[in-house]
Amino acid sequence: MKIYHCEDSLEGIFTAIYNTYEDHSPVRDTMVTTIEENLLFSESVEVVPDPEKTVKVIRTLKRRFGEEDYESLCLALSSPKPEKAQAVYRTIAKGLSEKCPPGHLLDAMADTYVNQTFSLARGAGNEYHHLKGFTRFEELENTILYSKIAPKNNILTFLMVHFADRFPMEDFLVFDAGRYLFGIHPAGKPWYTLQGKDAWEKVRSETEKLSAAEQHYREQHQGTLQSSSLSKSPFSMLDSVTLLGGNDASSETYRCGYTSSYANFGGTDHWGNLNFRSNNYDVAYMNLFVGFDVSRASSSFVTDVPKDENDLSPLDKVRLSNVPYNTRKPAGPESHCVLRKLTYPTGGYTEFDFENHKFFSFTDDDGDYIHDKKRRVKTKATGFRIREIVNYTAEGVRSDSKHYCYGKTEYEEYGWEIGRYYHTGAGEPT
Repeated sequence: MKIYHCEDSLEGIFTAIYNTYEDHSPVRDTMVTTIEENLLFSESVEVVPDPEKTVKVIRTLKRRFGEEDYESLCLALSSPKPEKAQAVYRTIAKGLSEKCPPGHLLDAMADTYVNQTFSLARGAGNEYHHLKGFTRFEELENTILYSKIAPKNNILTFLMVHFADRFPMEDFLVFDAGRYLFGIHPAGKPWYTLQGKDAWEKVRSETEKLSAAEQHYREQHQGTLQSSSLSKSPFSMLDSVTLLGGNDASSETYRCGYTSSYANFGGTDHWGNLNFRSNNYDVAYMNLFVGFDVSRASSSFVTDVPKDENDLSPLDKVRLSNVPYNTRKPAGPESHCVLRKLTYPTGGYTEFDFENHKFFSFTDDDGDYIHDKKRRVKTKATGFRIREIVNYTAEGVRSDSKHYCYGKTEYEEYGWEIGRYYHTGAGEPT
């Protein structure tokens, strides 16, 4: 194994990739990394960033794969995750060896490295598009527009391209606080970047001097600014309800508490509802009956599946697959900002316990029909239902509760003469 250690930058990684081809290193026995990797019996190569080699790699990537795929590779390399360099290297190597046409470099999602590159690029791209819309500039005393951001991915250069095109005749400064990285755009001139704590100390005092117009805006909109902090939740949550009494009577406030509100709701379940998972492109493993010739399918994600004696359909049986993990399953209520607690003006409170909807599945994990009903298992469905409501005193002492059961018991469902008698949640609610 030959390991190329490089700087965590576009220039450093592209130089390392250039060197792998210059050295004629076998792809399968080569690793490109930005972290310290010392494997037994491996050869370590230190890479010094080279602008000329970087330019050559960029030209090759744009010519062979097109601007869109090149941008996706750059977005993937902006990720803080350590596997990015190797993933991009192997994706490029695969694309070059297979003569991948422009715009299709990331189509081979069944490949581990291509899949990794796609996921990294999508994560950085989502953050980039979010900041394009929600980055706010403040006007400083010297009329410079200033914005402070803290993105997970190193996407400042992408933002500078966007804002330079939007504000070509403005002096503006964008500061990535997590990396001490500055994007500087002089009016009517090309933008550039500076990095380091020394640079921050030089401009820090200036960024604290707001213009008179900016100060007035803040004073007029202070309440709005405080309450409009961006949340990753895709919906609003009621924080409290205040009842104002008449004739100078005191007010009463009821406060609401929720389960996790910081979740990144990127994915959906089989029914299209949010499921707290980010890889929403995954269709999972599933068997289907189709009416087309599988041998002529253009996608590598569709494969033949032998029929068994119980498969009575005249159609061909195929398996859909995308990536080796399933993101279409429904998640639990704890990750969806579900109302968990209601606190009363007296100090007492009520807690709500939710559960997933459940039913007896007629298919297994592959999507095959289960003929033996005793093999059918409880399965989560989308959405939630109340399981228990518990009331507490102001001292936190449990006072009373209500428990809700749904559907048939296992005794009723299966006709068992022995066994535990409890509700499964399957069937019609009672």
